Amino acid sequence: MKHMKMLGLAAMSAMALIGIAAGTASATTVEINGVAQTGAIAIEASIASGKSMIFKDTSGFSQNTCTTSVAKGSTETKTGTAVTGKLSSLTFSNCTRTLTVHKPGALEYVWNSGTTNATVYSEEAQITSGSPIGTLNCTTGTTTHIGTLTGVTAADIGAGHLHGTLHFSALINCGIISSAKWEATYTITTPEKIGFVS
Repeated sequence: MKHMKMLGLAAMSAMALIGIAAGTASATTVEINGVAQTGAIAIEASIASGKSMIFKDTSGFSQNTCTTSVAKGSTETKTGTAVTGKLSSLTFSNCTRTLTVHKPGALEYVWNSGTTNATVYSEEAQITSGSPIGTLNCTTGTTTHIGTLTGVTAADIGAGHLHGTLHFSALINCGIISSAKWEATYTITTPEKIGFVS
């Protein structure tokens, strides 16, 4: 009987914790020019001017560098704990070694409280890249943290800065070297004035 009582108390405690978590979870909504959006949003991003996409091993040795990359996709969920959307294409060119995208995967955006920014995760992307030690087979799994999308604020718009920025700094599974760092800075070219709110 005492054992059953303890189980019951444990179950009630777990339910209470779930309730607290559900009550405090923040929503994520895309906004454009300060207006929350209710429909799907087409998003396009390109490597920022003067920047490069870099694959390097965890010791810092470069495996591949590309100066041109474009990502295109559209959000699918309108609002929720996260906003998600599949990439329709992800391309790389002007690379030091061959880089092929087999699956562009999807991106997930989770609003950062008190900002117009979102933490970004990649899901199920598959890429092969040349390296000094052979071909790297890289994947992002189900929810791989890849960086932050810095949204546009009212002050940015007032200063004429209309484009959000996607900062990639990811550690991804790359087979023979176990994992590799994926670093890049993308400019969100479409839409302008993008941000995130609760």
